[in-house]
Amino acid sequence: SETGRVLLGIKKRGFGEGKLNGFGGKVEAGETPVEGAARELCEESGLEVRADQLRLCGRLLYEYDSRPKVMEVHVFDIREGWQGQPVETEEMRPVWMPEASLPLADMWADDVYWLPQYLAGDLTIPFIGRFRFKGHEGEDSKVILDYSVGAAPAAA
Repeated sequence: SETGRVLLGIKKRGFGEGKLNGFGGKVEAGETPVEGAARELCEESGLEVRADQLRLCGRLLYEYDSRPKVMEVHVFDIREGWQGQPVETEEMRPVWMPEASLPLADMWADDVYWLPQYLAGDLTIPFIGRFRFKGHEGEDSKVILDYSVGAAPAAA
C-alpha cells in the first residue's frame, strides 16, 4: 500500500483464536465470495466497502489432517477507499501493521509463504496456494506437511 501498512485483526474467539489474521469468514447462502468478504469486513472491523471495491487476489486451499473437509479462502484487497474507522468487535481487534515487518510468528504458519510476497508485489495475481497442515488446533496448526504457492491457472 501507499502507507506501507496493512490492517489485520487479532482473532478473539473461535477458529484461529489468538492469531493475527485478515478479516473474513463463511459465505452465507445466496452470497458470492466477494459479497461475503464485504459483509465480514464490516462485521469484524466496522469498515464498510462495496463488493465492487474489492479485487480478488487469490485463493488459498487448506487441508488439515484433523478435519475431513478442504477449506477454501478467497483473498481480496480494497481497490479504492472504504468508509468508517476500524473498531474492535466481538470477533476481532483491528491493528495496523507495517508491511515490511509482519509478526509472522503470531499468524497462521502458511502466511510466511504468501503474505509478504503478495504485499511486496512479488506474487502473480491471481495466485493460488495449497497448504496441508498436521492439524487445525494447538501445536499441530503450526506444522505444514506440504504446500505450493504460485500463479493461478488461466480460466478456460
